[in-house]
Amino acid sequence: MLGAQGALFCSVAAPADTEQKYELRAPNGVAGGYYVTVEPQGAGRWRIEADWTGRSVAGLWLFDASGNVLTKRVGASPQWIVLDVAGSTRFHVRFRTTTSRGELAGTLTVKQAGSEDGQDELADERAPSEAPAGCVDQRVSQPSDARVVQALADSASVSPASQAWVEAWIDRVRSELSPELDTELRRDRLDELWAQSGSQRAPDEKVHATWRRLLAAVENLVRRESLAHEPEPWRERYRGLFASLACVSPTTASPLPVDGGAENVGP
Repeated sequence: MLGAQGALFCSVAAPADTEQKYELRAPNGVAGGYYVTVEPQGAGRWRIEADWTGRSVAGLWLFDASGNVLTKRVGASPQWIVLDVAGSTRFHVRFRTTTSRGELAGTLTVKQAGSEDGQDELADERAPSEAPAGCVDQRVSQPSDARVVQALADSASVSPASQAWVEAWIDRVRSELSPELDTELRRDRLDELWAQSGSQRAPDEKVHATWRRLLAAVENLVRRESLAHEPEPWRERYRGLFASLACVSPTTASPLPVDGGAENVGP
């Protein structure tokens, strides 16, 4: 069993008759994010399962060798994905909790699936699940704000590189644009974020477009708050949008590696 605190990256060759186990472990306040590359050495049906305690909701992503999302699961423990493999190949598995609160303890298992993994379950696993129900809607007061945040979350899931880029910039927003800060300071910092993210573009143009929509929505609320005779309603709406960013990037930890030990993507 392999394990690491907070973040894990490893590339392993997984023979067809071998079960691979990875320990999921992170103390309170540390992101629970792991990224594993697996290379099954033979055809068959494979099962990737995450089982954990200490934190409520987590996501499990499966990517092909090119980084394209095959499927994802988000929910309470346990979560699993079943995959048919035609021959020797490589795929990537990503696990991440939606909060850093609580002590994470669990196991990520990659193994050949048994007869209990039937066609009905396999068909269900191939349908990507959505983000936790109400994650964005519970935090924002306006449907238009919810649509902007959800669009960014959806577009970020196209690849590990896009997810890492979005999470890195969302972490910048969450650390620099707190609702408790003066509006003029927030507007100055927004100008910097526009310029810097424009010069370090996202790996995918759709992701960059949805990111710009989010920045525009944030800027609009900050501007209205600064100009309003009674700013509190606008500040409350801003607080809701700000809180919903946790649905896109659950922690303020550094993004995970996106490939073979490459440097992190993002600021």
